[in-house]
Amino acid sequence: MDAIKEKIKNGQVIFGTHVINEDPFNAEIISQMGFDYIFIDMEHTEIEKSSLNAILMATNVKGSTAKRFVRVSSNDPNKVKPVLDMGADGIIFPMIRTKEDVDLAVASCTYPPEGIRGFSPKRPMRYGLDPALPYINGPAKEIWKIIQIETKEAYEHLDDICSNPAVDAYLIGPADSSGAFGHLMDFKHPDVLKHIDEAIAYLKAHGKIIVTSMGSYDYDSIKFWIDRGINMLSMGTEFGYIIAGCKETLSNMQRAFEDSRAGR
Repeated sequence: MDAIKEKIKNGQVIFGTHVINEDPFNAEIISQMGFDYIFIDMEHTEIEKSSLNAILMATNVKGSTAKRFVRVSSNDPNKVKPVLDMGADGIIFPMIRTKEDVDLAVASCTYPPEGIRGFSPKRPMRYGLDPALPYINGPAKEIWKIIQIETKEAYEHLDDICSNPAVDAYLIGPADSSGAFGHLMDFKHPDVLKHIDEAIAYLKAHGKIIVTSMGSYDYDSIKFWIDRGINMLSMGTEFGYIIAGCKETLSNMQRAFEDSRAGR
């Protein structure tokens, strides 16, 4: 995980994509395509614990180097605990509003005495084949805590939201941010973009890692965020890639048929 932070320190942008389907085969393919990380979403999808377990297994095979960040459905320690015990590399917390929300999120990912995470890691310790203390003092301390900034309250109290030093990154959620300021799905509206840009400036000034997440993956959308100083980009989804591939295949079929019929 330190390798990602080292890349960011050296001025690189970290590339990620989403997994929003419970099919582990899709996740396995995506994890081998060269992305730095995959964003597995349990907040807005049908992915449950059993399918998440299969996804995490599928993305941990030979050829997969992407880190696995899981967005839980809510800031609930009971939802975080099994995800970490399955071996996720980090947790993304949605709809954060207060400093207390942030502190709870961090505590959920941290063993006592600093936190409240219950102890029963499975895959991270190879089901008991590895001793506990090296995991507790090593990988368990490297779990990423990513806080989403997407509520009006979070934007209005950034100083409090960003006061916990154990948070690894902050994710600007364009869609919900636009809704928070009265222009749902129009995050480029001047009233919305003003708040987003101010938050980015604040986070950069305080040395924070900034993430964003969007389903689109066209060049202009990606460059828009890179130009704003985003450190980590989560772009695209499986169904977006399937749609694009189907459109290209069908177009090629139609064009080949027409050229053949015309003798070209």
